[in-house]
Amino acid sequence: MQRLILILLLALATLMLTSTNASAISYMYVPEKARLMTAELVVVGKMNNVNQVDRKLTGTLTITKVLKGDASMKTAKLGWNDLSRFGGGRGHRNGQAGVWILKKGRDGLYATGYPGNFVPMDQLKRVTQSLKEINNLKWTESNGLAMTYITEIRELNGSRIRLQQDQAKPVASLVIYPLMRNTSKETIRVCQSNQLRLFTLTMVAPSGKKKEINLYPRINPNMKLHQGMFRAVEPGAELMAGALNVPNLTECGSHVMALSFENKNDGKAFKLDNVWVGRIDLPSRTVTTPGHPKKAIN
Repeated sequence: MQRLILILLLALATLMLTSTNASAISYMYVPEKARLMTAELVVVGKMNNVNQVDRKLTGTLTITKVLKGDASMKTAKLGWNDLSRFGGGRGHRNGQAGVWILKKGRDGLYATGYPGNFVPMDQLKRVTQSLKEINNLKWTESNGLAMTYITEIRELNGSRIRLQQDQAKPVASLVIYPLMRNTSKETIRVCQSNQLRLFTLTMVAPSGKKKEINLYPRINPNMKLHQGMFRAVEPGAELMAGALNVPNLTECGSHVMALSFENKNDGKAFKLDNVWVGRIDLPSRTVTTPGHPKKAIN
């Protein structure tokens, strides 16, 4: 009997651990600048009137300053699921004040929706600076679709990396977050398939060596193009088109990068209309790895 109880307890613990891990990995990392860029509303405010009905909570956000969005807004109605462990809603309470990065859900209520989309008040200056940097990003437009991107340099000092024979130890890695905006007056569909290798990246290292980077080293040969890979983008809407991981960088200093996006698939095989077809060549940009006096440019 005791053995049976022990087995049941172990099974319950495993289930709880699995559930916790599933919640923990349910959100892909998205840099704050990308979340600020794609947010409908970024405001400074205080939460009030928190109320729970069944599993749904609602609250009224009293806005003291609009950083992005409708400057005339004084309040915003928020809704979230209290059982969401990492959904950004858990912990919202009466009197909670700070910076709120918001999107409107299908129910018409705003929500943070992502861990980190509520920012403590003492980080307001940093968020404001990020918004200024976002506004200075240059967009390149073609046929109703505009693009730009955000970069992050991650130092690898102390990281355990398995090297191949004669391979130089990397000093940093680079992640590129492409951002898209529908500049047309109608909904368009943008292909998001890695199978088509839509992004091309060329980099010139500090030594002057030029190389085209393979952004898709782990393509699944069994994955076929399907209708779900064409994302609908409403007029004026913005989205982050995944993350592009650049193989480890082995040179310290400034790297000049040139990124392109090209789609030739018109979606007709899936009876789709208004699929964006074309090519966008983004302006070259410099990113800097550790060991150089200048910081990476985002």
